[in-house]
Amino acid sequence: MITPIQHTGKYKNFITSKIRNNYTKNEIPFDVLLRQLLNHPDVLSLYQYIENYSMPDKKLVQNIKNDGIGTINIFHENKNDTLQVLLHAGFGTMNCFRYLIEYMRLDNKGTIAGIAIKNSKRYCEMNPDNLIEILADEYVNLIIGLNKKKIQIIGYCISGLIAVEIARRLMERGLEIFDLVLIDSHPIQYQLEDELLMEITFLPSLGIEISQLGLGEISNEELYKAVLYLYNEFKKEIPSRSIQYLPDEYINLKKILLKLDCMEKRQRFELYSKMALEKAENQFPVDMCIDLFAAYKQSFKAAQFVPEVYAGNIRFLLAEESTSFIPDNDEETLAFWKNTCLDDMSVEMIKGNHITCTENKENACTLCKKISKCFQD
Repeated sequence: MITPIQHTGKYKNFITSKIRNNYTKNEIPFDVLLRQLLNHPDVLSLYQYIENYSMPDKKLVQNIKNDGIGTINIFHENKNDTLQVLLHAGFGTMNCFRYLIEYMRLDNKGTIAGIAIKNSKRYCEMNPDNLIEILADEYVNLIIGLNKKKIQIIGYCISGLIAVEIARRLMERGLEIFDLVLIDSHPIQYQLEDELLMEITFLPSLGIEISQLGLGEISNEELYKAVLYLYNEFKKEIPSRSIQYLPDEYINLKKILLKLDCMEKRQRFELYSKMALEKAENQFPVDMCIDLFAAYKQSFKAAQFVPEVYAGNIRFLLAEESTSFIPDNDEETLAFWKNTCLDDMSVEMIKGNHITCTENKENACTLCKKISKCFQD
């Protein structure tokens, strides 16, 4: 059994710093080690990574060896035939599932595996138009390699789209998909070419909001209305430098965007990195913030993918609190998935918003119970 490392906020950064100082002799850059911890939050994988970091001639030992974009990691082993697969969200890491994995291990319904992005550079270089299908093809082989007969697939955020494509492919190969769960998976049904607005939608993933940048006051409601205005004005295709098209009623947002626009990109991300540490105690070095944003942008574009019809059941878990930066409402999201699902689609509400539904420990406990519900039926 592989034990997940419990890390959150300042403790995640504390663990990274302690390991780097005491066990790696500072040979591994902080952001490199932190990324590894986000992707593989377990003791064995971290130990193997450190042992092999400075040995390029030795092949790094992994739970499952592969040369593709993703990697699969086992967080809990069970001798039964059930496999529970967690699929990465927009950043490509397992960090968002750290609490959920803890509760799923205690629940002990089956072997728990997580698929994360190991080659972020290649991920960002792929054509986003067919990225979902490419990932699904690759991830199917990783899952089949674990030789389990009953499979539960859990998708969150962008990976809801990947989950459906994986489920279809596994069914075509004769495997039993006894449960498909989509956690607050909103397809992106509009285009956003404005870099600054894209950065603003990225900030909550670092634990901060636009109002915390010290550039001006604005509420989430004001931000939502402004994005919705542009969304409607340009018929779901928000252009670059859209600030010039905002009327004066959105003056608060315009002032903030103008201040950001006067900064170089690296300056902006230095500010984001600093605020993440001050406001949320999340330490994300500047270069890592830029890399995460690149993955976020790629995922945003890829999430415009429309999957084929899925001939199976879907359980959709919808966050109670709406996401302030997504103009498409919950009704449109549910309609999208109902059009995708040929069989039954059930909808249940879960606590929190798009981020806190998994990254809040109490919410993760409730979420685990929802996920395990199929084992009781």
